[in-house]
Amino acid sequence: MNRDQALDVIARLRNNVKKVVYGRDELIDIVLTAMFSNGHVLTDDHRGSGVGLIASTLGYSIRDDLLEEGINIKNFARVNCAPELRIEDLIGEVTSTAAEIPGTIFHYILFLDNFSNADQLLKSRVIQAISDNAVFFNGRNCPLGELFLVIASYHQSDGEIKPLRFSEIDHFQFRYQVKWLDAATQREILMDGKGAEKDIVTVREIIDARKYIQGGAIKFGDDLIDGLSLLSQGIAESDKTQTNGGP
Repeated sequence: MNRDQALDVIARLRNNVKKVVYGRDELIDIVLTAMFSNGHVLTDDHRGSGVGLIASTLGYSIRDDLLEEGINIKNFARVNCAPELRIEDLIGEVTSTAAEIPGTIFHYILFLDNFSNADQLLKSRVIQAISDNAVFFNGRNCPLGELFLVIASYHQSDGEIKPLRFSEIDHFQFRYQVKWLDAATQREILMDGKGAEKDIVTVREIIDARKYIQGGAIKFGDDLIDGLSLLSQGIAESDKTQTNGGP
């Protein structure tokens, strides 16, 4: 893969998400930056903020062309992290006939809604999965694929939501506070009928572009601006965004 091809992969994903998500360009760029830098995203948001739509549209945009060993990884899953959510729902379970039923964690893009409200043990398993890029299931470590990306929402402004521990927050390389959209943008959303396209980028293209970028051929604050409107200091200095060191 060369520079133009890598930038084209980013541009196709970004433009496809922007067809259905308005007023969230900075957040879209942060999510894409996480995707192409092996990072994960934690958002302090509210209902209807568009975070889940960004995640689902990315999943919709991807065509899986890999033959992963072990459990088949699917494109996208949305999980409502209610206190009653079971570990088995997330990781998977084995039936009485020894058949494996993989959980929702086995997806390339995993959106965890209300992550802070989940059971503490479940949160710990998610953090472990982020650290290891794998989960222990049915007696073995199961890889989660090269493209594994967690986007978790954290409704910090809701007093009923349990706060996250610093050790949990620290595993997310990008943290972003989502503000309410202005009235003009809300009207634009209501009046528009465009939709995103399906399968516009393959998993292999994303992985190859990421390797090219991480090899130093494209820098996130320099040449990458051609494909992603995100200056290196733009993330670090934003009052809405905090970043941690990459993995």
